[in-house]
Amino acid sequence: MQKLDTVISQVLRACPALAHYTDVQDLAEITPQHKTVGEALTEIIVSQKLISQDAEKILQCMHRKAGARKLWRLSEEELFNCGVSRSKARTIYLMGRHYDADSRGFESWRSEPQSIVRAELKLLWGLGDGTVDRLLLNYFGHLDIWPQHDLSITHAITKLQRACQNDGVPWQFEPDLARPYRSYLTRLLWQIESTQLRLQHLNTRVALQRNSGAQSQGLVH
Repeated sequence: MQKLDTVISQVLRACPALAHYTDVQDLAEITPQHKTVGEALTEIIVSQKLISQDAEKILQCMHRKAGARKLWRLSEEELFNCGVSRSKARTIYLMGRHYDADSRGFESWRSEPQSIVRAELKLLWGLGDGTVDRLLLNYFGHLDIWPQHDLSITHAITKLQRACQNDGVPWQFEPDLARPYRSYLTRLLWQIESTQLRLQHLNTRVALQRNSGAQSQGLVH
């Protein structure tokens, strides 16, 4: 794995505006996670189309209800009572039944080509490319995932582009320039989309933090 400064350079070549609106220097290395595919899919399904804080609250409730059980073994009603939508609850329940019946098959996906994982996962009810992309990137640690048709990516790009227009920041976006590390670009855009906060230029953010600190010390009247 290349050093992260090389990765950051590639990402900023693809989208220089990220240097103005994200803490790109704090980018964490993408590595495989030590969770079962059943756990990973449950978390992904819960989190999709939710801001991160809401998803975390729901997952915490699910852990409390599950106790020693696996999360995907909660009933649809238990999932719904934790704030999971009816359709997501159904997806988790059905995925869990398939996983319990063939956990080895699911776990073998870690060593399979992306095309195989994508084809097999999309056979399950309620799961599509967005789920596959998050599994490959966030849990299997694939480094060049670019979900160009993901609506959350589209929304994040629009949000970033508008911020640039408002602040007079030049706009350039060529995702292929981030190869073979497009997963890092994807993750940054997912983070932008997962917050409800308006994008704020880093210079503005620093100025506001300084002003807030001065006010707390009684230096600004």
